[in-house]
Amino acid sequence: MFSYLLIAIIEFCLTVLIVSNIYDIFLGDYVRQWKEKIKKKNSLISSANKIAQVKLISNDDKDIEKFISANADHLSNEMIAKLVARIEVIRDDQVINADNILKTRIDALAKNKAQALTLEEEAEPVGQVARR
Repeated sequence: MFSYLLIAIIEFCLTVLIVSNIYDIFLGDYVRQWKEKIKKKNSLISSANKIAQVKLISNDDKDIEKFISANADHLSNEMIAKLVARIEVIRDDQVINADNILKTRIDALAKNKAQALTLEEEAEPVGQVARR
C-alpha cells in the first residue's frame, strides 16, 4: 500500500517535471515576450498620458499637434479631445491677441493722425501770415 502511494507521488512529480520542461521549451519564451510586450505597451500609455497632462498647459499649439500625431495610438479619446480643445483655445487666444494688437495700432495711428492734423491746422495760419 505504501509502495503504491510512493509510486503515485513519483509519477505525479515526473508528470509535473515533464509538463514544466515542455512549457519552458516551447511556450516559455513566447509567454515572456508577450508579458513584456503588454508591460511595455502599458508603460507607453501611462507615459503618454502623463506627458499629455503637461501638454495641456502648454501654449504652443504646433507642439501639441505633433505630440498628438506621434502618440495617437497610446492616448485615450478623452485625452485627445482635451488636447484638441486646448489647441482651439490657444488659437482663439492668438486671434483675440492679434485683434487687440491691431486695435491698439489703429488707435495709435488715429491718435497720430489727429495730432498731425492739429499740428497742420496750427501751422497753416502761421504760414499764411508769413506769405502776406
